[in-house]
Amino acid sequence: MNKDRLDELRVSGFVQAQNECKDKGVIRRREESVFRRAQTGDVDAFEELYKTKCRAIYNLCVRATGSAAAAEDLTYELFLDTFRKIQSFGNYLEISSYLRRAACRLIVRKHRIKQQEMNTPEMQFSMTCSTKSARS
Repeated sequence: MNKDRLDELRVSGFVQAQNECKDKGVIRRREESVFRRAQTGDVDAFEELYKTKCRAIYNLCVRATGSAAAAEDLTYELFLDTFRKIQSFGNYLEISSYLRRAACRLIVRKHRIKQQEMNTPEMQFSMTCSTKSARS
């Protein structure tokens, strides 16, 4: 490869990287604007936020739970909770990061509740009875 071609590739790579940074800046400003509008109670802004973020949160929940139905419930619960609390959020925060962290906390909380339910005496008795009847 000759030197001119290498220089051309370096320049085009630099220009592409520059454009990607500009695009990320535009996306970030747009996301911040939508976030601010949602904080003021703009339902359309929250709907836009939901549409852009729900797929990633749903996929996270599916990977964590292994269940599409559980993931749908968790995603719904997370966005409903976010809708209720969004006005109390302070300055602009990276909403994607917040949603991922909140989803992880919700998944862990639901798992702990499920584990506690499985450890109740009634559930242990029920599981013992069903195991004995399966052996018969």
